[in-house]
Amino acid sequence: MLIHKDFRTFAIITTFSPDDFFLSRIDRVVLQVCKVIIIDDSGCNAISGFESKLTDKKILIIRNSVNMGIASSLNIGIKKASELGAKFILTLDDDTLIPFNYLNKMMDALKKNEKSVVSGGYGNHDVDILYKNKRNLITSGCLYPIDLFKKVGLFNESFFIDLVDFEFCTRARKNGYRLIEIGKVRMDHSIGVGRDIQFPFFKIHIFNHSPFRNYYQIRNVWLYMHLHGKSDFIFSLYLVWGSIKLLLKILFLEDQTWIRIKYASLGFFHGMRNITGRLR
Repeated sequence: MLIHKDFRTFAIITTFSPDDFFLSRIDRVVLQVCKVIIIDDSGCNAISGFESKLTDKKILIIRNSVNMGIASSLNIGIKKASELGAKFILTLDDDTLIPFNYLNKMMDALKKNEKSVVSGGYGNHDVDILYKNKRNLITSGCLYPIDLFKKVGLFNESFFIDLVDFEFCTRARKNGYRLIEIGKVRMDHSIGVGRDIQFPFFKIHIFNHSPFRNYYQIRNVWLYMHLHGKSDFIFSLYLVWGSIKLLLKILFLEDQTWIRIKYASLGFFHGMRNITGRLR
């Protein structure tokens, strides 16, 4: 029995276009939490092909009639979990595979570090570090006490996607919360499906995000600047440098160059004018 002794932990899983391994990842989560809330944010019932097997009583499916973005979807799940009496929230992407006993280890870490958000590690960085204070955590894999959302607020829906996690983490830090990564607890999570371009002495990673996604990647840097540029100036400059590198990759390394430039330019102008929400 893997479920943590605290039976009021709810998992919120946002999904847009689930792959063939979606069910196996859900099975791993169901074993560890009180309830799993799946938010289908496709706007076209993309989860329908899996519903016949998502019959566990611990699974609740909520379908968005249109694509509302990850921030809105997470907030829908958090509100529903709160209504149902959740004490802790575990947020996950549909492509994240957590190990067995993930929740036990996260819960133990959270209870040892009051006023914190905790997450496992991913990739090949900080593998041997037990606890590491972070400036930001990605949303997938994070365990939050439900009371945090009452103090910090929910995820910022004006961002739609991209930098939603960083913006939330900034508010959490401003409210005195620590962000802790448990490096020795690894989850299988990938940030996009990209490729490496090899040069004589170095290589550059290209994420191959869609041109539509490039819009939010550029725009939301400036939305972040509007909100936190003065109080978090150094990190804001880091984000601006990241957007410059993205533009250079678009110009010299990506395919669909001109359509990407179109969306990235639109993102820049909308960000400067503080235009938020979904691109229509």
